[in-house]
Amino acid sequence: MYLATVYTVLAVVNLIGAAVGISLLPERVATHFNASGLADRLGSPWEYIAFPAITALLAVGVWAIALRSKKNREYFFILFVTLGVLFATLGWVFFGLAARADALGEAASVPYAAVVILPFSLGIVVLGSYLPRIKPNSVIGIRTPATLKSERVWEKTHRAGRYAMVAAGLLSAAAAIVFSCLDTEPRLDYVSVIVFVGLLLAVAVFCCVYAHIVSRREGEAEPTDEEA
Repeated sequence: MYLATVYTVLAVVNLIGAAVGISLLPERVATHFNASGLADRLGSPWEYIAFPAITALLAVGVWAIALRSKKNREYFFILFVTLGVLFATLGWVFFGLAARADALGEAASVPYAAVVILPFSLGIVVLGSYLPRIKPNSVIGIRTPATLKSERVWEKTHRAGRYAMVAAGLLSAAAAIVFSCLDTEPRLDYVSVIVFVGLLLAVAVFCCVYAHIVSRREGEAEPTDEEA
């Protein structure tokens, strides 16, 4: 209850602060940037209110978890709070970009891939760290036929998945920083996006294959009726 209250207060304060900041921007600002970091679309700055608004709306989920959820309550809470922090961060990142560019073709002059991909990468690290705490369920986690069939396979796969997710998140964060800081023309920020998506796909494949291997080993280890 206490943590849900704290999150709600901070989310509302963030929403109010964002609304005040947006009201001070010009009537039309850059609302989209191409791969080179140049503004290619103008629009109302109020488009950016979506990010803090989502952060505030996630408070509903946080309260639902606090009041009703029992199984996997801790992970659900971490998940919602992490998403809330990510959207709040993105809201201020794009607010900064909008404040810097209000004309087509104007450069954001910000390593936008790093400030966008980096928060998501760190979010992957946080969620991965808590992965082994997820108990078997039908909503979240590494849900494959093998993990859903055996609680032991579920536990082993989620322990292995923790290391895979944390490693992927850290590598993605490093790539976002490196490629955003390289002074090249054109900029290579987009490479960090490719790395991020590629690492997530690699983690998904690894977890599925690992679960299948563990399941087969567990099956081979079980005594047959004749042996029993």
